[in-house]
Amino acid sequence: MSMTRQERLSIHKKQERLQVQNGVPNAYELREGVPILSLTSEGLVEYVRYNGILYKKVYSRSGDDNLKVKGNFAANDKKPLEAPDYTTTNVTTDRTFNANSTSEAELADILGTLIADLTSIGLLQ
Repeated sequence: MSMTRQERLSIHKKQERLQVQNGVPNAYELREGVPILSLTSEGLVEYVRYNGILYKKVYSRSGDDNLKVKGNFAANDKKPLEAPDYTTTNVTTDRTFNANSTSEAELADILGTLIADLTSIGLLQ
């Protein structure tokens, strides 16, 4: 069964990005079936018009303020880079040192501890 022109165009149409607006929109500002996010006195609210009726959903905070970025990331139109794999052995956990009096072994333990900490929060693999 072949597709109509409208069906072919709808497959290639990019989804519109949601922008957060200020204030409560009225029903005339909304297009049928297209959600709008607004920052109101209730907090972050999603509005959508369906069959001429205005619906809303109030969002609540997730409670997790520790946002973690997983996977590959990039900035300034650069290709994403994968985090390198680090392997450490014989590391004694050490997060304290005296910069005026330390040894190579102590600095190696501190570096190994730092690598383990960064791996545990997902910045390294």
